[in-house]
Amino acid sequence: MQTPESLEGSEYKSMLIEEAVNQKLYDEQKTYNLLGRVILISSLLLVFFVLWGVFSFFTT
Repeated sequence: MQTPESLEGSEYKSMLIEEAVNQKLYDEQKTYNLLGRVILISSLLLVFFVLWGVFSFFTT
């Protein structure tokens, strides 16, 4: 038979573990979102510069 104190302790521990896992997943998601944004911006810039280069090449 468990005492209320030990029950609360294990519940609290599992709650802490769950919170830590959620935080880790959230951090990973944030990192992937940031990475995706960086890739998106850099690819847009690349496309812009390529189009600009082609345009200036044909207009000269």
